[in-house]
Amino acid sequence: MKFIHLGKSYQLSIDTPSALKEIVALDESLWAISSAPIDAYLIDKAFLKYVDTDANGRIRTDEIKDVVRWCMDTLTDLSCFSESKPEIETALITDASTDGPGLKITINYVAEQYKTDGKVTSLDNVRLCMKEIRSKPLNGDGVVVPESSTDAEISAYIAAAIKATGGTPDISGATGVNLAQLETFRDSIKAFLEWKKNGAEDGPAMPLGAATPKAWDVMKKYEGKLDKFFLVARFRDFDPTNSARFISASAAADTAGDALGAAPIAKPDDNGALPLTGAGINPIYRGLINELVAAVVTPVLGEGIFALTEADWNKIKATLAPYGAYLASKQGAIVEGFAKADLEKWTDEKYHAAIVELTAIDQDIANRAAALNKLEKLILCRMHLIEFVNNYVNLSKLYNPQADALFECGRAVIDGRWFNMAIPVTDANAHSAIAKNSGIFIIYLDVIPNDKSPVLKVAMPATSGTRGNLSVGKRGVFFDLKGAEHDAVITKIVEAPISLREAMLAPFKKVGDFLIGKIEGKTANAEKELLATVDSTTKAPPAAQGGNSPANMMMGMSLSFAALGSSLAFITKSLGGMDIWTIVQGLAVAFLAVLVPIVIVALIKMARQDLSLILEGCGWAVNQRMRLTRKLRKQFTSKAAYPREASGTPCKRFYTNLFLAVLAIVDVYCLYWFIKVILLGK
Repeated sequence: MKFIHLGKSYQLSIDTPSALKEIVALDESLWAISSAPIDAYLIDKAFLKYVDTDANGRIRTDEIKDVVRWCMDTLTDLSCFSESKPEIETALITDASTDGPGLKITINYVAEQYKTDGKVTSLDNVRLCMKEIRSKPLNGDGVVVPESSTDAEISAYIAAAIKATGGTPDISGATGVNLAQLETFRDSIKAFLEWKKNGAEDGPAMPLGAATPKAWDVMKKYEGKLDKFFLVARFRDFDPTNSARFISASAAADTAGDALGAAPIAKPDDNGALPLTGAGINPIYRGLINELVAAVVTPVLGEGIFALTEADWNKIKATLAPYGAYLASKQGAIVEGFAKADLEKWTDEKYHAAIVELTAIDQDIANRAAALNKLEKLILCRMHLIEFVNNYVNLSKLYNPQADALFECGRAVIDGRWFNMAIPVTDANAHSAIAKNSGIFIIYLDVIPNDKSPVLKVAMPATSGTRGNLSVGKRGVFFDLKGAEHDAVITKIVEAPISLREAMLAPFKKVGDFLIGKIEGKTANAEKELLATVDSTTKAPPAAQGGNSPANMMMGMSLSFAALGSSLAFITKSLGGMDIWTIVQGLAVAFLAVLVPIVIVALIKMARQDLSLILEGCGWAVNQRMRLTRKLRKQFTSKAAYPREASGTPCKRFYTNLFLAVLAIVDVYCLYWFIKVILLGK
């Protein structure tokens, strides 16, 4: 095994096809990444799905090892991976592997379909073959559509099964049924017809013959109201004094209709029976009573019933109970809407046998499609596996300035700088909650695509220079991986020192901001006092003595200048008694005493910056700390160089600035000797 130093960590080098074998033996703790969402990688999605064997949307180390092992078992050797070709040769596949013979047969099948050389097949031909298979009625997905059969009766049977069971989407986009649904349909037909047979008009389930269903429906329609009526009648017998409020209409109702609606269907007669005629019937339920008599009471109890007792009511329910039990035992309800003649016709086993034959053909196609999938997987592994593991087992692609990592989506120009690492994010707030611990200054951009597709959200670290004008609302441009340019705007910022210079100056900046705030406060107060003084001076009469007279003001100014002169003389005398090197050394010691702790703290902060947390904010499991070197800082955030032949650039002004700096030092030195020799006479 060979390891390389990347981002201040040691990662497995996978620069040759033979190095792929070492992945299988590599301890998981030495991988750069141990788990990552497949959506993070901008690569052929079919390849990612083949790697994600459990289809959970994440790729783990064991899944990558399985893919590598499969390639090792299937191919004669992995040297073909040195060329990222979208094709595979038959000679590279070994017959000793489990899938080898089937892959060779599949290559020959594709060659026959497109009249090509059977010794090699391309990814385009494999996918074209898969597309053609998937577009046919029988396409290997286990779903049978009506068009699968050329027999009109079989097609009608399949269509009926779809209607009854709801069907299943076919891979072609149509709706069909799978074998389980077809069996459910067949069994439902048999069960429903058997149930209908048990409900013959002369059978025990139909006590009133053809009138039974009507009687049952009316009885169930009003069963609740009649049960309530007889309950009120029994309560009247139990407590005659308080029963009136349950029998009479409610006086609290807003309308007569509401009052009658809350009352029972009738007033119980002296025997507690329900009157079927006369004034005792609730007017709004008179039609109910008539319907009940015609459909239920007369067919069950006979003619001449003018009052319905509770015993009569219970007899009616008992008489119709067998029909209720019959309804409850209904089977195969999903086919109830079909004509009985069609159902009886479909009991012929020829229909189901035809479907079984179609599913057998579909299964053969499914096997062929599975073989094509394996062939596609092998070609995609040849094309992408080495590149992918260099974005997972190690992160060499991320640290390569000449290449883009598979999880990067472009770069941006903002505030005169290139930001070269862009990671797609779905939720900037959720991402920043984790990424803020990286110690890195991060900007979040909303990229507005030119084609009016949804806004792309990206996180970009700032790793060199200073903050400058970076702030929320700052606009720039974003270049995607194809070089297309889009508008972009900063929507969120995670604050942190960007460079060592900025980290060193941060404490001074805070002190400066504090002092500026204090000075601004004092200035504001002084301005208010001055305005108040001027206002009072212009209004008040001149005082006889003291006050703000011109004489007093001149005296105050004289004293001020005298004090300043004395201070300057003291400073000059003090400096004059010291040697220049003593002064320089003293200033240097004082400067270093302040600067050294700041530098140490700044170095610690910069050393702790970790890019891995930017990836972890996107749902990654990162093993290695991704520290930043000086070279990497310039790589991820850079400024373009001015053209060599251009004039007026900062490079051309270097010597001019150097001359001015030397001249300034000479001026200071001459001023020192002027003060010491001419003014102080030493």
